[in-house]
Formats: sequence, C-alpha cells, structure tokens
Amino acid sequence: MKGFTLMEILLVMAIVVIILGFSFPLYKSFSSLNTHQAVKNEVVQLSRLAHARSLAGLGDQEHGLYFSGLTVTLYEGSDYVSRIQSNDRVHELPEKYFFDNTYDIVFAVKTGLVGGNYQVGMGNSIDNTVLYININTEGYIY
Repeated sequence: MKGFTLMEILLVMAIVVIILGFSFPLYKSFSSLNTHQAVKNEVVQLSRLAHARSLAGLGDQEHGLYFSGLTVTLYEGSDYVSRIQSNDRVHELPEKYFFDNTYDIVFAVKTGLVGGNYQVGMGNSIDNTVLYININTEGYIY
C-alpha cells in the first residue's frame, strides 16, 4: 500500500499548528513595530522639511512645527499664532496615534537653529508605547 496513515497526517498537522501558534504573535509584534516606525518616519520627514525650508530662507521667513493632539502643522512664520495660515501644511496622524503634549518648534531662517532641545512624544493606544522624536538646538532631527 502507498500513502500516509491517519496517524502520520494528524502528527504533521499538529506540528504545523504548533509552529503557527508560535509564529503568529511574533508576526503581530513585528507588524506593530513596523507600523509605529513608519508613522514616526512620516513625522520626522515633515520636521526635516521645515528645517530645510528655514535653511533655504524660503519666503525669507522662519518655519516651524506645531504638534498638537492628532496633528502636526508645518507653518511659515515666527510662531504658530502669528503664522501665515495660507502656507500651512497639516499632517494628521493615523487612527490611534497622538502627541503626548503640545509643542511649537521654530527653525531660525538661514541657520535652522532651534531655541532649545525638544523631545516630542508620540504615543499610540494600540499597545500603549511611546516613540520619541528628538530635535536639538542645531536643528538636528532624530
């Protein structure tokens, strides 16, 4: 006779189920971490754009970032209140992500310098982790 016995098939299926049982949590963890990093990278890129605009002297104005709740706004002007609203670039975070506080960070025109060191916390309600975006006085963003 050729073929597999019922016992052999059940044993192979049990091994496959055990392997899948261990790999699914790892995949879910990896997928979640990848999503967090992608959201952080979007915000870092927007921050670098504000820094580059200030260095270039675009509009002969300072450029800044206003982090609040679920949005980050790239603006032109000396601060968020007195900005040129028509030049705003608003980026909304994906669902379940938020900023832990309100920040107004301004990059000086032509130098890109910032008036202090900032650590912007970006949390998520999926697994309650917080990722940080750091901006130092030289305008370096990481």
